[in-house]
Order: sequence, then structure tokens, then C-alpha cells
Amino acid sequence: MSGNEAWQPRAKSATIKTADLDPLTVRDLRPPALILSMTLVGIGLSAVILFAAVPPIITQAYRGESLPMLDAMIRGQAVHPVEHYLRVWRDLSLRILTVEVALGLVLALLSWSPLQRVADRVLGAPVVSPRDGARSRMTRGQLIVANCVVFALVGAQLVNIGLQREDWPFSNYPMYSGEQTDQLRWIRLYGVAQAGEFPLTPERQLRPFDSVRVHHSLGQLLTRADDAIATRRALQNLHALYERGRRAGEHTGPPIQALRLYRVSWHIEPGLTNRSAPEERELLYELRIAD
Repeated sequence: MSGNEAWQPRAKSATIKTADLDPLTVRDLRPPALILSMTLVGIGLSAVILFAAVPPIITQAYRGESLPMLDAMIRGQAVHPVEHYLRVWRDLSLRILTVEVALGLVLALLSWSPLQRVADRVLGAPVVSPRDGARSRMTRGQLIVANCVVFALVGAQLVNIGLQREDWPFSNYPMYSGEQTDQLRWIRLYGVAQAGEFPLTPERQLRPFDSVRVHHSLGQLLTRADDAIATRRALQNLHALYERGRRAGEHTGPPIQALRLYRVSWHIEPGLTNRSAPEERELLYELRIAD
């Protein structure tokens, strides 16, 4: 009897706890608050990284003083000051924080129990207990919604690839996607001094530029509707860089009277042994320093 008497109160106590506590109520009240708390923490950490940690890195990359991989990401020093890139990053950071806030609110709303019950009724989801929930299967409606989300994401990516567009976070992945031929075309700067014309070496005479940055930056300017105005401004800035380095003793280039922008081309040979003598040169723009 003593054993039975000791066992019955425990069974009664367990029965009371099971009846008094609604598992749905306890479970449903926690996820929204947890998600909102995590969202606030994430926004705080993101703000520190986006507004405090990254801008100094952008400034260093603009000056060519950061890691080579980061330095290569900025190619328009001849066109835009560093404040332009900081402003672009600030606008992007605000959009990122807005997406984080919206995503946190949406997730918190989706975890709200009344909305879940409405969604279950609309989709025809069977009501299962927490014990059986792990073994429950998706209904037809839930499968349709999940597949629609997957197809939408894949479709958006395929549209960007087909139209060669960049709609973040989707991309057409342009790196190495162009057709490779045996003809190399490049954008190159030449200076005109009293002794004649000579090719500039950006790595020494136009720091923080290098040949790749000159090629890509000026090539992009030439595709703009205001290409003449933008190219003229870029060449003026490049001349200022050249003169500043020459007067500071960073290179031994002569004073130049004009800058000429050429599109040069070579027939590719092993090791580019003919790189110093392009086969064709097309004059794209000339800036006279006295202008």
C-alpha cells in the first residue's frame, strides 16, 4: 500500500501539469519575441560592421593600401573621390539594415500562433500534437507554396543570366564568361612629352592605379552617354596624379603636354612577348594639358 500511495500523488501531479499547461500557448508565445530579440541583436552588430568597420577599409582600398583583392574592387579613382564610394556604401548599408528589419518582422509574424492556425486552415494542414509533429508530412498546399518559392528564386536567377543583368542578390556572373579569342584588345594611356609620345606605366606613374584599373575604368566611361565629358574629367584627374607623383619624386617621367587614350590590340603570342609593340592603335581621346 505504501508503494501505491507513493505512486498515485506523482501520477496526479503529472496529470495536473499536463492539463493545466497548454503546450501551444507556451510554445507560440516564445518564437516571436525570440526572433525580434535576435533581429535587434543582428541589426546592432550589422550597424557596427557596416558603419564603423567597413568605411576605413574602403578608404584604404581607394588609396591602394589594403589587401590586393580589396584594392582591385575600386577602379574609378580617376572619376570619383573617396567620398563617393563612402556614400554608395552608406546607401547600401541602409538598404541592408532595412531588409534585416523587414525580414525579422516577417519571420516574427509568421511564427505568431493565430496566423499559423489561419495558414493551417487555408492550406488544409492536419492538426498534430507536438509529439507527432516530427512525423507529419507536408500537405499538397504546403508543397505548392514551397515549390513556388523555389521556382521564383531559380527563375529570377535565370532571368538575370539570360538578360545579362545584375539585380542583387542575383547575378549573371560575368567573370570569365566572355568569349576568348586570339586577339587581345586593351585601353592604354600615352603621354606626349617634348621628346615624343610614350606609354604610361600606371603602376609607377598613376598610383594607386594599375593597368587593369585604367583599362576597366576608362573602358566603362567610354560606354556612357556623356563619354566625352566623363573621359575628359578622368584624364584631367589622371594628369594630376602623374604630376603629383613626378614632383614628389615617385617616378622619373618627363612633364607631359598631352594625354592620349588609345585602344590597342595584339595577336596573342605565348608569354605576350610582343606586348610592347601592339599591332593596332585606335585613338579614342586626346587631352591637351593647356586646355
